[in-house]
Amino acid sequence: LVRIVWRLISPPPPPLASYSRLTRIGAAFGHAFLYIGLFAVMIAGYLISTADGVGIPVFGLFHIPAVVSGLPDQADTAGVVHLYLAWVLVVFAGLHGVAALKHHFIDRDATLKRMLGRKA
Repeated sequence: LVRIVWRLISPPPPPLASYSRLTRIGAAFGHAFLYIGLFAVMIAGYLISTADGVGIPVFGLFHIPAVVSGLPDQADTAGVVHLYLAWVLVVFAGLHGVAALKHHFIDRDATLKRMLGRKA
C-alpha cells in the first residue's frame, strides 16, 4: 500500500524516446504484473491469517477484521497460493533487475540511473 501511495506522489518519468514499442508495452505489462502480484500475495496472506475468523492486530494500534473466513481448507489453499505467488514475484523482480542492468551495460541508456532517481 505504501508503494502505491509513493507511486501516486512520485510518478515515474516518461519512457525514453529510444525505447521501441515492444519495450514500452513490455515495461507496462511487467510493472502491472508486479503490482498485481504484490496485491495478490497480500490478499493470500490475509486469507491465511484470518482463516480461523480472528482479525489481524497491527502493532497493537488497530485490527484488520476477518471479513472472509471459514472457507473449506482456506488456510492451506491460500498458503499454497501465497507461496507460489511469492516465488513468482521473487523471480520476476530478479528479471526486472537483470533488465535494468541490460539497459545500463548493453543498451547504454539512462534507464538504471532514472530508476535510482538520478538525472540522465
